[in-house]
Amino acid sequence: MVVIGHFTSPTSLAGGKVYREASIPAITTFATVPAITAGNPYYFRLAIESCAQGHILAAYAKSVLGQRRARVIFSDEAYGRTLRAAFDDEFVEEGGELQGEWAWDPHGSAEQHAAVIEQASTSIADGESGVLVLAVSTDLTKEVVLRLRRTGVNPIILGGSSLGSDFPQRFRDEPEEKRESGYFTNNTYLASPLLLDSSSERSLEFSEQLFNRYGFRADEVSAKYYEAALLIVEALRRGEVELTPQSRDGDRRKIREWLAQQVNPSQAITGLTGPIYFDQNQSAIQNVRIGRCAGGQCVSAPNQLAAVPDPRLIDLDRELTAGHVIRVRQQFYWLQRVVYTGIDINQISQGYFYLRFLSLVPLCRRR
Repeated sequence: MVVIGHFTSPTSLAGGKVYREASIPAITTFATVPAITAGNPYYFRLAIESCAQGHILAAYAKSVLGQRRARVIFSDEAYGRTLRAAFDDEFVEEGGELQGEWAWDPHGSAEQHAAVIEQASTSIADGESGVLVLAVSTDLTKEVVLRLRRTGVNPIILGGSSLGSDFPQRFRDEPEEKRESGYFTNNTYLASPLLLDSSSERSLEFSEQLFNRYGFRADEVSAKYYEAALLIVEALRRGEVELTPQSRDGDRRKIREWLAQQVNPSQAITGLTGPIYFDQNQSAIQNVRIGRCAGGQCVSAPNQLAAVPDPRLIDLDRELTAGHVIRVRQQFYWLQRVVYTGIDINQISQGYFYLRFLSLVPLCRRR
């Protein structure tokens, strides 16, 4: 009746042709290449498009991290090429300078991959400081970073959702990581639709329920699969489907039509991170969260970009001039700070206790 998937962009691109011909609606929760949903009325996306990730990462590098130079390693396939192109366009348009780009052939030889690492590491070691954008598919991220860090260079790395919030855990069995937590992933920033430490109450409740039942916490992948299931349940409830063998083809069309109508945030169902609704390319509209890897963990970066819901309601020129708001393509974003708070329990005795309240505010200059 409905497909949830696929995980990778190449598989989704191939499957999309079948689903369109068979009139089967599908929702991908992780595949990011724009061509998956563009021109295919039966495919919908809950992941953040790779182009949108590239634009956000470029704005973050320039406006938040204050970096004016960038290098890019990209996998020579749909995901890597689209993220790289979007980053390049936004970064250069905002006055940034590209210091070098290297294509990583997913099917290339060990010699070809070694040459890419040698060229990139030499450029980083000999050139001026800047960020390294890692625009490679999920299955390549560990290999590229492992080889790069072992050359001795340690640039600021920016990556898309292919890195994932579990990125630091992929290195835990490496000898360098055992000696120093975060050896491979410190100074790495990544784009994600969900980071639990700065997410909604609904997301935290979902993660707690998942842990109590299955023994693991939620991440962006499990969260988006859950949201896809929510959408399908609502489509079955509200789409006037009959659910009989004879109505199968008609039910599929009704589900697709209901999904296509989810374009108004005020009428959308509520997901884990907000209302679930789609843009003209049938991709869910959502904020991009930026994670920072430190000490073998991925946490929310101290500065985030939060979409301005309605720029007409603020003094836009003043906020832009003050550096409180930045523009990325046709969207405006607040520079939002993440504040970490907690309670240090000092003593509990005879029914009385003393608490020390901690409020840790990362002091990062806006640039």
